[in-house]
Order: sequence, then structure tokens, then C-alpha cells
Amino acid sequence: MTKFLLILLLLSSTLFAQSWNNDDDYVKVPVNPSLWPGISTGDMWAEEAGYKKIYNTGFALSLVGMRAARLRGMDLAGIFSIYSEGVQGFQASGVFNLVNGNVRGFQGAGIFTIVNGDILGAQANGVFSVQNGRFKGAQFSGVFNIQNGDFKGAQFGGVFNIQNGTFKGAQFSQVFNISNGDFRGLQVGSTFNILNGAFRGLQIGTVNITRYFDSGLQIGLVNISDTHNGIPVGVFTYVRDVPIGYQIWYDDSKFINAGIRSGNDEWYNLISVGRRIEGDVRFHSLGAGMGRKVDLGPGWGLDIGTTVYKLLDDNFQDNKWEDGDLGVIAKFNLIFRRNLGAEGKLVFGPTLNLWYSKLPEEDLSQNLFIDKFEKGNYIRAWPGFMVGLEL
Repeated sequence: MTKFLLILLLLSSTLFAQSWNNDDDYVKVPVNPSLWPGISTGDMWAEEAGYKKIYNTGFALSLVGMRAARLRGMDLAGIFSIYSEGVQGFQASGVFNLVNGNVRGFQGAGIFTIVNGDILGAQANGVFSVQNGRFKGAQFSGVFNIQNGDFKGAQFGGVFNIQNGTFKGAQFSQVFNISNGDFRGLQVGSTFNILNGAFRGLQIGTVNITRYFDSGLQIGLVNISDTHNGIPVGVFTYVRDVPIGYQIWYDDSKFINAGIRSGNDEWYNLISVGRRIEGDVRFHSLGAGMGRKVDLGPGWGLDIGTTVYKLLDDNFQDNKWEDGDLGVIAKFNLIFRRNLGAEGKLVFGPTLNLWYSKLPEEDLSQNLFIDKFEKGNYIRAWPGFMVGLEL
């Protein structure tokens, strides 16, 4: 343990050193044991020197709390630690840290840390962190991080992150991320990502709201943006200047389908419901898919994509019989689109169908070229078609 503390002390006094003007206003304290602010070796030295400011230059250890102007070294406090001008090195407190100035090194607290200044290094807190200034490094909090300034590195918030400034790196939270500024990198929020700026990279959330999605991949059930030049993967994508399309079509499996088509200028998302109008089993279907838009010239377009349909029975259940899971069908589409003017668009083309289910007997598939049984499931594949209208 002693060797570990010595290594930390050496790192804190060398690797994270910055230039400070060391004038006559400070008293340097290489070892500063403390009970309470005002009751420490540094306070006694400062009083003898004419009430100078305390500059901890080595190891500071306090039972309750430490208060000083500067730290270059290591500080361990039972409850809190307060520095009025800055920290270089290693700082850890049982409850909280307050720093009015820049931080370089590692900073940790059982509950929270508040820093008014730039941070270069790593910060970990049990509950939250509030920081006003630039950050370069890694930031961890059990509940949330609030950071006002540019950020480069990795940020982790147990519940949420709020960041005002440009961001380059990776950002993670369990519930939501809010960023007011440009973002480059990876952003993951289990529920919401809200970005008031330009985004480049990978964004993952249940709902993603971005003002300008410049490039990259966006994954979410719902994606919303003013402009979008990336790849949206989801159920519904709203882009302000791209109209929503409404489709109705018939396919080779005797389904009538209705869907909503959204997306940006180059990619589309599709959600649909369907009803089989003929056959032994009157299936219902719920579908979601995406694909690439290709311009073929005046009035013509091509969609290359895939849609996955969950099959349900008349009672909207997925088990028609005791062991008969209706399964899912994946359709790989090559769909032509012909502009009909004010009447809408004609959509038609071939599909490749792949069905995974537990049904031993059925009349849904036709012209099978794959029909096999593996590990309790039937796998069937066949060519098909679709034809319909988009309004």
C-alpha cells in the first residue's frame, strides 16, 4: 500500500504538472495532515508566514476536510476537499470535491464534484459532476454529468448527461443525453439522445432528436432531425424537408398491406400492418424495414431493402396451435417506383422471402427452393412479388 501511494504521489507531481507562478503569497506544504479546515499543518505554517495561502506540494490527508489554494500531489479527505485555485494530481474525497480552477490528474468523490475550470485527466463520482470549462479525458458519474464547455474523451452517466459545447469522443447514459453543440463520435442513450447541433458518427437511442445529422449511422425506434445526410435505422424517421409517404400493396402470399414510409433523401424506413385475404390461415402481420433509394432517371426510382414481418393469427396471437409459433418472414425487396404525378407512385417488383416458424403444415409459401427442418423450426424460402401504390 505504501509503495502504491508513493507511485501516485510521483505521478501527481510530475505527469500532471502545469506552470504556476509561485510567488510570495503562498506557503508550500509538502506533507499536510488535517482534522478540519483551519486545523492542519498547512494552516499553522500559513499563519506563521503571515497568513499566506496554502499550496500543498506533496501529500495531504484530512480526517474530515481539507481547504487550500493549490494542490500539486495527492489529497485524501474523509468527507470533502476544497481548492480555490486548482488541482494537479490525485484528489479523492468521501463525499465531495470543490475546485475553483483547472484540474489536471484524477479526481474522485463518493457523491459529487464541482469544478469551475478546465479538466485534463479522469473524474469519477458516485452521484454527479458539475463542471464549467473544457474537459479532456474520461468522466464517470453514478447518476448524471453536467458539463459546460468543449469535451474530448469519454463521458459516462448512470442516468443522463447534459453537455453544452462541442463534443468529440464517446458519450453513454442509461436514460438520456442532451448536447448543445456539434458532436463527433459515439452517443448512446437507452431512451433519448437530444442534440442541438451537427452530428457525425454513431448515435443509438430509443428516440434520437438531432438538428443536423451530417453523416454516420443513427439507430433508434424514432429518429427526428431538421436535415439528415446519414443512415437512419429505425421504425420511423422524420426529416423536416422530406415528405412522408403512405403505401398500400398486395403480395404473392395474398396479403393486403398498408404502411408509412419515412426517411431522408437517400434512405427510407417502413412500418406496416397486413391482413391475409385468402388461405387456410388468415394471418395478420406487423412489419418494419429499411432500404436504399436509387434514382433511375425522370419519374423512375428503385428501392433496395428488406422488411421483417411478425405473423399473428386471427386473435393477434403468435401461437395458432400449442406448439405452432407462426414466426417471422423476412422479405428482401427490389422495388421499382414510377411517378404517376398527382395520383402518386406505382410500386412493384420482385421479393425474396425467408420464413422461420414452427408450422408443420401451411399454404402460405409457394415455389419453395428451401424447405428444411432444423432444431424444432421450419425454414422456408421462395421468390415472390409485390405491387401497389404510394400516396
